[in-house]
Amino acid sequence: MNNQAEDSELERLFREERRSAEAAAPHADILLSRLKRRRPAGRPSVGRAALVLAPVLILAVGALFLRSRAHRADELPAAAARLASWKAPTDALLWTSDLWKRIPVLAPRAPAPGLSLEPAKGVER
Repeated sequence: MNNQAEDSELERLFREERRSAEAAAPHADILLSRLKRRRPAGRPSVGRAALVLAPVLILAVGALFLRSRAHRADELPAAAARLASWKAPTDALLWTSDLWKRIPVLAPRAPAPGLSLEPAKGVER
């Protein structure tokens, strides 16, 4: 089979697949009517339950926070002092002021054996 025949066959198969998928899909009016249906009156929605439970949950978390804060109020100054005096173990690596006091000298390297020191094309010495 040549490429043109294969392409036309694939095109025909895709067209048939698209038509069958379109025929199997429900009509848009049916889908929209499903959205408009109301819930039964006896069953509360998730949104209402969230509105009722959210303030209760916020109050409970706030009460736990205040309670735990009261228990550790006496140990807070000691922890703050320890934290303020803490030094990172790698602070010495960040100290660079001694690098700026002197200019580094780069020693000329000896060429590797067998290499010549002829200037490159276009480079003047």
